[in-house]
Amino acid sequence: MNFYDQKDDSILEPNAYTLFLILILLVLSTNREFEERLSYVSSVIKSGHNAVKMMRAGMNEFHSSMRNNNYTHKK
Repeated sequence: MNFYDQKDDSILEPNAYTLFLILILLVLSTNREFEERLSYVSSVIKSGHNAVKMMRAGMNEFHSSMRNNNYTHKK
């Protein structure tokens, strides 16, 4: 049996995203303030996620108002 010929679904295929996460975790783990930095990274990611959600909601509201405004002017 050759390892490279088998296709096992339980083995994760390495990709750039997972390798980047592993690198970040390794860099953070070498520092003594690992938990503080990890909570900081988590808060930055959550803040970015909330900002993107708010921008998306604002853009959807803008498009809806423009569509409604354009529809009323065509009548």
